[in-house]
Amino acid sequence: TGMTLTTYRDGEEWENYTIVIFGDLNGDSFITSTDCSIAESEVFSNTWSDDLSDDYKPYMVMACDFDENEKITSKDTACVSNFALGVSIIDQTNGKVIDL
Repeated sequence: TGMTLTTYRDGEEWENYTIVIFGDLNGDSFITSTDCSIAESEVFSNTWSDDLSDDYKPYMVMACDFDENEKITSKDTACVSNFALGVSIIDQTNGKVIDL
């Protein structure tokens, strides 16, 4: 789903990059019905993220927060579902959903 990449120059930390696969909530690099189920569970507070490390949770939200309100909502869940159904795509450069 996501990670922070730290680059070093001359032995010193140089730059940090956050890498996220938009729509991928379980970290398997694919956007499937499993990700839809995870997003839906988050919306209804049947959350599995309580068992995740605090380091992972921000990436999960970044991967699915298409309406940019810093939480996973039913609108975000619909975006993941539409991708899994093949009726939209998710631009991995900016996280924007494009209807087909």
